[in-house]
Amino acid sequence: IVTVEDKVTPVMACSNYTLYLDVTGNGTLSVIDINNGSSDNCPSGLFFYLSKTSFNCSDIGSPVDVTLVGTDASGNSSSCISKVTVLDTISPVINFKQFTLVIGSSGTASLLPSDLDNGTYDNCGNVTLSVSPNTFGCTDLGTKTVVLTALDSHGNSSSRNVPLNISSTLVLASMSLGTCEMS
Repeated sequence: IVTVEDKVTPVMACSNYTLYLDVTGNGTLSVIDINNGSSDNCPSGLFFYLSKTSFNCSDIGSPVDVTLVGTDASGNSSSCISKVTVLDTISPVINFKQFTLVIGSSGTASLLPSDLDNGTYDNCGNVTLSVSPNTFGCTDLGTKTVVLTALDSHGNSSSRNVPLNISSTLVLASMSLGTCEMS
């Protein structure tokens, strides 16, 4: 009686990988992403397992160690480790609303990003908004275009041109009340 046994473990080879998150802030890793030519003496029965396949914004930063385990049909197994770097390269989505900035008695008014924001969001959380220009005076009455910019915590940014209506609280003929005047 001759019994043939396979006692040879698979030869595992991993490569490091950069995973880009999608617009929902998630990403999926598959075996093909990090398998770098793993093999076995009986290759038809080689099965793979990954220690981690799902990634999100909390994985951004230091590379994540992912173990690729290969098991052959005889139950022999070995593994290798891949360093998976998770990146967010998706820019924030700017949503804006119409706004009328009113020049008061001082003759000037300041515009805040929150005056224009209508639910700007990012796939990985926090967004810092800025607007330029943000100070207006009596010579700016009417409709002007400002730039609303959103920057996320991973350095991705986007900008939108936003129409801004500028008006005065009081327009009087031949009177000087410190507001925008018409004569």
